[in-house]
Amino acid sequence: MDFVSDILTPLGTKMGDSLNNLARTIIKGGCTFYNRLVNLASDFFTQSPAEFAGGEGSDAWNLIMNCNTVFVSIAGTLLIVFWLIGYMSEITDIRQEVRMEQQIKMYIKLLFAEFLVCNALSIVSWIFSIGANVCGKLLGTGMNLGVDYAADIRPSLEMLNSEINSYVQGLTSLGNNIGLLILAIIFGMLIIAIGVTIFLASIKRFLKILVLIPYATLAGATVAGNHTIQRTAESFYRYAIAASFEVVTMLLMLGIGTALLKGNMLQDLAGTAPAASDGAGTILVYILQMLGAKAVLLGCVATGIKQSEQITQRIVG
Repeated sequence: MDFVSDILTPLGTKMGDSLNNLARTIIKGGCTFYNRLVNLASDFFTQSPAEFAGGEGSDAWNLIMNCNTVFVSIAGTLLIVFWLIGYMSEITDIRQEVRMEQQIKMYIKLLFAEFLVCNALSIVSWIFSIGANVCGKLLGTGMNLGVDYAADIRPSLEMLNSEINSYVQGLTSLGNNIGLLILAIIFGMLIIAIGVTIFLASIKRFLKILVLIPYATLAGATVAGNHTIQRTAESFYRYAIAASFEVVTMLLMLGIGTALLKGNMLQDLAGTAPAASDGAGTILVYILQMLGAKAVLLGCVATGIKQSEQITQRIVG
């Protein structure tokens, strides 16, 4: 009995097949988990603050409502203080004469500030719904956000498996599949980490919005003050608009990044796809380059999504 040909070679081939199946399962599982996280994030993109909190009547939304009620009472007091400061600034300004038009303007400002305070919850909810509606329309265009394992990755893995089974046996087969398994583990961990980053960024954005809602009452109260105090309201609503459209920036980055995965950029990074006759080593190197290119592009997308707040704020000004 030849130990190498009769025992070691079949054993290495069998173990290699097992490792190959495990590697493909890890890569497919990583892509599936990533797609699930991205789909959850995209669902958040189209939700209103109330829907994210669990709907009206939920514990989280009731907490926001109760906090808003407390802030309304505080804002009501501040509104009078700010209005008196503004009024005194107008009537004590020796450079201009106090006219009836100015006094009417001050009272109109008071009424408008009161309207903003009393309806702050509805106003900011409407502002935040704009971004969600835009995301809904963008997703309605058929924007693809997931990694297509069946079309983009599985053909190369099957080519490698076929090449190994046809021309490589024993320890060589085991060695190639060990390399593939290591690559699969690294790629699986990276793509899951990227998916978690995108998912957490979507949750962080909504938590920020829920915290902003009660403060809208205080921002509305500053409208009653003089020009210096009024800048607070201007800054708040500008920030609220940026927070609303931040989700649009996140979706655009995710959609464009996913589209690049299927375009010429990925082919330039990964190189030309090999033929089955090129050998297992060449195919394995191509898979390494392909998965590495995907991980790099998705990593750039995740980094951009984390910076979407700063990008959107610069756009809004």
